[in-house]
Amino acid sequence: MIPARERPAGSLFERLENPPARNWREGSNIEAFRQSIRHSLRNILNTRSGSCRGTPGLGIEEPEGSDNYRSAMSQAIVQCIERYEPRISHAEVRAILPQTASPQEIIFRITAWVTFNDIDDVLEFDMAPDGSQHYRVE
Repeated sequence: MIPARERPAGSLFERLENPPARNWREGSNIEAFRQSIRHSLRNILNTRSGSCRGTPGLGIEEPEGSDNYRSAMSQAIVQCIERYEPRISHAEVRAILPQTASPQEIIFRITAWVTFNDIDDVLEFDMAPDGSQHYRVE
């Protein structure tokens, strides 16, 4: 049984119509929200295109033989994120290649516009190959 102090006030519809005012900077957990999106991006971006029978377009199709691999890959990442992560309203991806790195060490910086508790915010993630045909999202 739920103690009286933990019981929600009002019916479900009353609570949906009048949600409590929240400010994530003062109480809600933006870090949990960020980790949830990061986990989702890791799953979405590590799915090989065509490997999910229920959603054959899920995942990124790596552009092979493209004259401008970084640009083509950045665009493929944006399209995948905007199609399959509904909490992100807009995304931009920029390819970063450290000066001493090989092409396998390219980093894609993901800038994502989200709304959390009615507050617009921008989150950034780095996506990089992990050496085993997958991507790390940090």
